[in-house]
Amino acid sequence: MNRAQIALLAAALAILAPAGALAGTPAAGVAQEIRSGFFADVNLGGFFTATGANSRGGKGVSNAQAYLQLGVGYDVLSFLSLGLHFGLGSSAASCFASQSKSYDCVFDATKTNPASDPSNLAPDNFTVTTVGAEGVFKVPLLDRLFLRPRVDAGYAFLDPQPIRKNDGSLISGGAYVGVGVGVEYATHMDHFSIGFDVEGKLIIGPNIPAFAFYPMIKYTF
Repeated sequence: MNRAQIALLAAALAILAPAGALAGTPAAGVAQEIRSGFFADVNLGGFFTATGANSRGGKGVSNAQAYLQLGVGYDVLSFLSLGLHFGLGSSAASCFASQSKSYDCVFDATKTNPASDPSNLAPDNFTVTTVGAEGVFKVPLLDRLFLRPRVDAGYAFLDPQPIRKNDGSLISGGAYVGVGVGVEYATHMDHFSIGFDVEGKLIIGPNIPAFAFYPMIKYTF
């Protein structure tokens, strides 16, 4: 290759190099796609029930306890997602026993002898396990930020059974319906969204209102 050819090649490279740089995708300045489709989420926060009696006989809310929820779902439309979830919380120091005097709660097991008083078996602490389905609506607020109202329904298992009916039978759970609202932010870390939700459920049968609040981490595949 003679000097003229080398000079021509250098000139061509000098001309084409800027064009090539412009043709490439820049590292910044391009809006990252907000993913949709199949997703999974994990939530860890707080849980409590309402309308139960405390050890002094007053009505109120239970002591707040930890709450765990796991879910999967699919974005069927840009503004609607359908999903399934499993939740685990507990109600502490709150009595939902029948109001009849023969079915009082055991607030202090050391002062009660169930063998001599078998009617006094209603616990004031119990686990609430929920399995259900939900529909989540996404309302844009700002770029990558959404409001998330939702409705859900399913079944709640109560263990140990916190309520005895007047005939002495136990209520171990019931269907529930619920509503919730939250916010979701699609982060610039691809696939990941974060958010915060609050929700309320009514467990039908024992008629126990339950509430949960929790941060959310969501991964969209």
